[in-house]
Amino acid sequence: AFVTTTSKRVWLAGFFRRDRVQYSKGYNATTANEYALAPEFNDAFAFLLPGGENVTGMAELDDKVIVFTRSAIYAIAGNGPDDGGRNNDFSGLQLIASDTGCVDARSVVATPLGIFFQAASGMFVLGRDLALDFLGAAVRDITDVYTEVTSAVLVPAANHVRFTLRQGG
Repeated sequence: AFVTTTSKRVWLAGFFRRDRVQYSKGYNATTANEYALAPEFNDAFAFLLPGGENVTGMAELDDKVIVFTRSAIYAIAGNGPDDGGRNNDFSGLQLIASDTGCVDARSVVATPLGIFFQAASGMFVLGRDLALDFLGAAVRDITDVYTEVTSAVLVPAANHVRFTLRQGG
């Protein structure tokens, strides 16, 4: 299962329907006590990926939620509907890449540069301009042996993204 948060919503994917992305009703905490409230969901607040593709990861990028499958990347932009489902300005699933996706959610890490992730062909970053940049050539000798990402973190003080890897099975 995958969870990501934006400034106004909680996003879920990978539960019973692996091709479904669900988002919460909007929240706007104005008092300290409101941060203790659980997010509320409406069954209609969801997107289905085309062709039944399974979600493999999600992350926030500026004003968008990025949804990964093994072979594609989608963006959802906008503020969405009010709690009653009216005034929905979400863009729908906008295809960013149809030949590159994320193979493991553990490799997804949001940074000031964009979103780093592992694709079948190596490591990539999806920039803030939604352009893909292949980063894997410099570490190909390592990722050819250690093929499975077990974690990825941003280390802001060092301006690094660090991946831990192990030999795939």
